[in-house]
Amino acid sequence: MSDFMTVKKATRNYQGNMLWLSLLGFLTIIIGLMVGASFINLLFVQNQVQKLTDEATINGAVKLNDNNRIGQMNDLISHCRQLVYTSREMTYSVPNTSPDLQLLSQQILDEDRAAAVELEQERKRLQALCANESKKAITESLDSQTSIYRSLLPWLRMQTPHIVSVEFGSVKGVTSNATMNPVLEELASHDKSLKLYDESSKLYFGNIDAKLPGDDSDLTFKLSSLAAPVNGTVSPARLALVDIFDKQKGQQLQSAAKVTVGTEVKAGSLSEHKQDLNVTSTATTNGAIPPDGFGWR
Repeated sequence: MSDFMTVKKATRNYQGNMLWLSLLGFLTIIIGLMVGASFINLLFVQNQVQKLTDEATINGAVKLNDNNRIGQMNDLISHCRQLVYTSREMTYSVPNTSPDLQLLSQQILDEDRAAAVELEQERKRLQALCANESKKAITESLDSQTSIYRSLLPWLRMQTPHIVSVEFGSVKGVTSNATMNPVLEELASHDKSLKLYDESSKLYFGNIDAKLPGDDSDLTFKLSSLAAPVNGTVSPARLALVDIFDKQKGQQLQSAAKVTVGTEVKAGSLSEHKQDLNVTSTATTNGAIPPDGFGWR
């Protein structure tokens, strides 16, 4: 009888142990599934926030060169620079060739110099306008979409994505859309000696101050980075790698935007675990529009 009771007790212990092992295995599987689902959901949240940031950044970048305003400003600055140079050269030659026109030549030079000063002030105003309108476009794009981004799992919650930072600049290695004028040979030689333009494309480099030589070196002629048209084709606005973004320097007109958007993901029924999630996108604006037959863009 005692042997029977011993066997029965051992059987119960064995069955109890198996039950506990089964429950432990089941709980392990459940926990594993929850961890896996949380990880997948976190990746989903990151992808959605990245998509949101990409779209907002593109919208902001497009606004920078709205209606080709950067391209037009570069052209105006380049033409104004050439006018000042030719006017100065005329004042040098008139006393020897046509002394009676000396007063007129000086008046023309003064007007061209005044126009250069006013154009620089307008360029600064445009720089601030482009930045403000781009920031507004980025904010509006973000606000119009954040309500649709939600977490899939009840134990994971995310805050509404918000803008962490907005930076403006340009893409490394992109020239301006302004071209060197080969007719003004001495000016072209001066610019070549200072390496102000690319000798193969004849395009002035971007984000430079193309100072004139001599008495007009006090004037500012800032040419900003903007992709020039290639065979009449305009470069579209597009996403770019963060590594090739060059932060704005010297109050140049901006042709690229870098936007960082953040959110906070909370895990647990009491939201005791928090994880900050930031994503960054960079986009460059559309390139310059090719000139028409009259040289205007």
